[in-house]
Amino acid sequence: MAVAYFSPNAILDFYSMKGRNPESDYEILVALILNEFMEDAFGYEHMIGFHISDKYQSNISNIGTVDMQNLEKIIREYVEQASVVDIVISEKNKKSKIRKGFVFQLKRFGRRDGEEDTDSLIKYLNSIYKKYGNKKILVDLVIVFDGKTAIDFRKVSDSIISDNMPFQKIRYLSYFNGNMRIGEMWPKIGHYDYEFSFKPVNGKYLLRRKQR
Repeated sequence: MAVAYFSPNAILDFYSMKGRNPESDYEILVALILNEFMEDAFGYEHMIGFHISDKYQSNISNIGTVDMQNLEKIIREYVEQASVVDIVISEKNKKSKIRKGFVFQLKRFGRRDGEEDTDSLIKYLNSIYKKYGNKKILVDLVIVFDGKTAIDFRKVSDSIISDNMPFQKIRYLSYFNGNMRIGEMWPKIGHYDYEFSFKPVNGKYLLRRKQR
């Protein structure tokens, strides 16, 4: 399966012209947040990659130089929805070559009945092995919490059964009371998080971070 890489600015230009669709574009929006977090943490630029469905691979030979119409097709139609990897964030070196990066599986949580609080998130995480098995895979799980209740992520971290967790690390994004939080959890060890906010700059939505 091929991976199509884009610069964050190309995606931001796309949204400034086409607008955002939070329902269908949530993976792309999460990718922008993760990219900002990675660039801030490591101090160098990254590229954002998406797995492309096999049937569309012949259509993406000019990734990075495509016009806006084709870019829209790629990020809204060609992205593979059934892959264990949803997003790749990779370093772009000085020669503009892509290096091996971080891979992420996204899970939305908080939209369905019974997915409304800390205890339900713990139950969900401790049962995820039923879908993926409990053999460790080199993918980070990203929980995107869409609920209307504050989550006690410290309690979640302390309650995860690590032997059953197939993902090597758990990250989370949470939007509550106007604040966006991003963080990481290590079972039985703890967690840390940051607050993010979207700020319009010259018609584009960029990210600003403040550490908690």
